[in-house]
Amino acid sequence: MMHSPRTIGAIVIAAIRSGVLALGALCVAGCTINTDNATTQARESPFPALRATVMTVQAQDISPSVLLTGEIAPVRTVRVHAEVDGAIVRRVLVEAGQRVERGQRLLEVDERGLRLQLEQASAQYRQAEHDAKRLHGELERLEQVAGIGGVSENELEAKRIEHRIAAEQRTANKAARDLAERQMRLSRFLAPESGLILARNVEIGDRTGTSNEPYFIIAADGELEFRAAVGIRQLQDVAPGMRATVIPSDGSSPLQGNVRAAARGVAPMDRRGMVRIRLQDPGPARSGVPATAKVLGQSRRGIVVPAAALQFDPNPWVWVVNAQSLVQRRALTLGVAAEQDYEVLRGLRVGDTIVADAGALLVEGDRIQPQRIAQTTPTSQRRAEAR
Repeated sequence: MMHSPRTIGAIVIAAIRSGVLALGALCVAGCTINTDNATTQARESPFPALRATVMTVQAQDISPSVLLTGEIAPVRTVRVHAEVDGAIVRRVLVEAGQRVERGQRLLEVDERGLRLQLEQASAQYRQAEHDAKRLHGELERLEQVAGIGGVSENELEAKRIEHRIAAEQRTANKAARDLAERQMRLSRFLAPESGLILARNVEIGDRTGTSNEPYFIIAADGELEFRAAVGIRQLQDVAPGMRATVIPSDGSSPLQGNVRAAARGVAPMDRRGMVRIRLQDPGPARSGVPATAKVLGQSRRGIVVPAAALQFDPNPWVWVVNAQSLVQRRALTLGVAAEQDYEVLRGLRVGDTIVADAGALLVEGDRIQPQRIAQTTPTSQRRAEAR
């Protein structure tokens, strides 16, 4: 059976003490030992009790926190593609990190070719419209004359065909005119929504329509969020509405926000879910920047012990001191960590006395000289009171 180094040390210390006491008993002639209290005499003599710092278990305000690692990303993106082919980019009017309004122009292209196409299409449509109206009037007059036998049926049918062709040509030319107008309108590259420019992928001199990559990526309404894929254990400690501080890795100022979603449906492969924190005022924060988020849980009342008082082998436990100053091992169930303190869910009660510095040299049943320390407010309570 394997023992931890701390357990082995305790066994060696106990063996040394027992050996020294046995040797002393052999050297003292006529000395008798009452077997009923041999254990007590062995612990009390000839060695003095060890000094140990102790503290009283108290209920404190606990403000647990959860640390998450992820990145800053837009809540919703809008991609602006080139919908006009063959135009040369003359000017780029916005840059990444700039806020734009709906309808704001993003770039300028050489519009001369598009403008010429629009003028030609408009002229052709006007001519087709004129021809269709003229032939419609002629057809009406022939139909009136045909009623009194003044025109043959063949002539009337020929005029009907001519009018129908003119009407179809008018429809085709109108469609061409509308397409030219749309191309001209799209060549202005207007922002479809207000938001924050996240990326610019176009340069002066580029010919539109030669790439499938979006020219601009916009964070709709400028909203950014922190995203992190976390395990089940952390998901249990995070809930919508919790306050959070997000620290970007690029050295920019910390950002404040609130948890807007904590996915409960965990991916079966990696057992992780997504936590999203909406940033209240992202300012100049950049999308795609890695960041760390500190999510603050709901403050509650509970028992807290310092990390220095805990021992693990592998489960957590502490030394509890009874009324006779004897130490007893007590197993614990821990909750969340708060700064340098740990929440205790089971194993201790308010008013219990524990060894505050883990007591590495102690053995079960040792008598100690308690050195009570001046207890200060745990860091978790100080943070709660500061709010």
